[in-house]
Amino acid sequence: REVVAKINVHRLVAMGSTGHTCSHTFLDKSGNVLRPSLAFQDLRAAAEVEELYAHITRTDMAAELGVDLPPAPCWPLPRLLWMSKNEPVILEKARYVIQAKDFVNFRLTGNLSSDAGSNRGLVNLDTGIAAKKSLSKLGLPEHLVPPILEPEQVIGRVSERSADGTGLPPRLPVVTGWNDLNAGVLGCGAIKDGDAFNLTGTSDHIGMVTSAKYAASELTCAPYLPGKNLFYGVTSN
Repeated sequence: REVVAKINVHRLVAMGSTGHTCSHTFLDKSGNVLRPSLAFQDLRAAAEVEELYAHITRTDMAAELGVDLPPAPCWPLPRLLWMSKNEPVILEKARYVIQAKDFVNFRLTGNLSSDAGSNRGLVNLDTGIAAKKSLSKLGLPEHLVPPILEPEQVIGRVSERSADGTGLPPRLPVVTGWNDLNAGVLGCGAIKDGDAFNLTGTSDHIGMVTSAKYAASELTCAPYLPGKNLFYGVTSN
């Protein structure tokens, strides 16, 4: 409401959200929240990281996901494995697991969707297809993955109820949006091969834009814009 009060809402043509990832919200088939979200700082699934690699090799998982992810308890697979052992009733009731910005979009439009980049560790980043083999090997349901769209795709329009609550125009188009890393790199203007970036916050991302595919054990090379990848490393504080 504070933002909307400072602008001419009649000039708005669409809106989109960006947000941090690896904070998971579990929704039932009616869209009700089943438990408090598991924030990205939550390390409860540390033991499940080791268990994960006992079922799936890192090489096989990287092939299915389209990216080699450094082992961490915040990724969705170890999280879901923890849920299956410790909160099986919640997991059984869950229809979707979504990210923070997707929940905002859901509240605005009533529609559930996400983008591939925000679901790294759960879908193939090139195709947006769910990691069916990995989920199956861990005994986890495939239906938890929300519909995957492109970041700029319109998912719905601001509902009358949300318009009343936010001051946004009713029926304003809402796009899927992107994860904070990709959106931040785009926002700082890094779009050409060799453009370097340093996004500093709770997590520090340092890397470069490249049309090549690189591999390094503690670094990540993930799809960005069409024909472009981000090759980067992360530290968290």
